Amino acid sequence: MDRDIGLAVVDDDPLFLDYVSNLLALQGGMRVTCLESETALFETLGQEPFDCILMDYDLGQNNGLSVAERVNAMLSDPPPIVMLTGGGSERTAVKAFRSGFSDYVSKRDLKVTELVGAVRGAVDRHEAARGARARTEALQERLEFNATTGLYDQRFMQARLADFTAPGAARRFAVIVIDIGELATVRAELGYMAGQRLSNAFAAELRNHLSAGDIAGHLGEDGFVVIVDRPAALTDVDTMVQRLRQALTRGFTLDRAQVHLAPQIGVALHPDTGTRGDGLIAAARPATSGEAATVTAFSATTTVGDGAIAPAARAEAQAGQTPITQATERRKERRQRVLRQAKILINGQSTIIDCNVRDLTASGARLRVGSYFAVPAEFDLAIVGTGMTRRVTTRWQIGRDIGVEFVVGAA
Repeated sequence: MDRDIGLAVVDDDPLFLDYVSNLLALQGGMRVTCLESETALFETLGQEPFDCILMDYDLGQNNGLSVAERVNAMLSDPPPIVMLTGGGSERTAVKAFRSGFSDYVSKRDLKVTELVGAVRGAVDRHEAARGARARTEALQERLEFNATTGLYDQRFMQARLADFTAPGAARRFAVIVIDIGELATVRAELGYMAGQRLSNAFAAELRNHLSAGDIAGHLGEDGFVVIVDRPAALTDVDTMVQRLRQALTRGFTLDRAQVHLAPQIGVALHPDTGTRGDGLIAAARPATSGEAATVTAFSATTTVGDGAIAPAARAEAQAGQTPITQATERRKERRQRVLRQAKILINGQSTIIDCNVRDLTASGARLRVGSYFAVPAEFDLAIVGTGMTRRVTTRWQIGRDIGVEFVVGAA
């Protein structure tokens, strides 16, 4: 280390204090502050940071071990402490290291090179440890960052809220909670991967409407949380949430399916609403149907892209039915609405899956199975009660709905 070291020397012997401080200032190249008591040390620590503390073991009523404990409790990142003692016993040295002292130097036959080496070595080790902690924290933050969605995971958000609401924290900030109940329906109807794709698409849209400094992350599988730490935004947080709600209410396309999301958004303020992270999230959660909202909550009106949903789709959503609709397609043949039992025969008849035939044309059909599974590219379809078994090719699959085309010439 080439820079000067800011050193506090604490010793209740004025003569030795003057001797050591002059020695370190002249030959060690250090900026030395002389302190004759622990009281002077704590008064100075509150005003001036030090790179290292050189402390006598015997400080009158208290020894250096108890003083060091107070220093470590007082500061979040305390400087390293090197102990000076006239006794030089091995037992005292062991106590010093167990109490967190960085090094130990005996006053007997004191050599300036040894003293300077102990102080500089303590500072070097402390800065190396600080750098290692910073790298570890950066790595941990990357691990807690979802590169796919560009948002933090739930553990990181909980940790940040804990930092923001630590004892004595008086900062004013807002917690916005966004719940998307439709994601559960998408996972059930279209499969888990489709639900994940939709969550990623929504997260990307959310990122586009955040301001610099806002911290956003996941909240379970069906929600997101945003910490807003901008004084200007907090003056009109309701307007901010309204704009966010309008921007995020929209439709998304997944293959042949259109999913209409109507996110529920709520907000809570610290410290007005609460002073604990979990309490703020609970207060900000929008109330579900039939429950009284404890904070401002918004029920979004669904739109698709820049246009409104068709009245039938809106009525379906309001009735609590699926938010998923099939994309409109042009058909070459007239489709017959039917409801017939059928069986999917895979690998001959080694695997048989019950299904219903919903639509039927001369060239194909739309099937619905009881639960989602990945249908093979080609299989046999037996329609119960007709004696007909046809070879079919899978043309599309949206969750439990499967579109098939009859193989021409196959029995």
